[in-house]
Amino acid sequence: MKKYQFYLLSICLLLLISCKETKSQIVQNDKTSVLKGGYKIEPVNIQNVKLTDSFWLPIIKRVQEITIEYAIKK
Repeated sequence: MKKYQFYLLSICLLLLISCKETKSQIVQNDKTSVLKGGYKIEPVNIQNVKLTDSFWLPIIKRVQEITIEYAIKK
């Protein structure tokens, strides 16, 4: 039983150590994390977002004009 516990503990420790991020993988700046070799991810104020596509815009308009009004009436 002691060997089983030792092996289980060893495997858990190895998994925890292998999942740890290193500083070389992620660089911290004043606003957000930047993935090394990736692209910058910055928060955007929702009021500055404008939808102009043909997929989301009709759905958002329908929710604003029909769904919310219907829910309030119910």
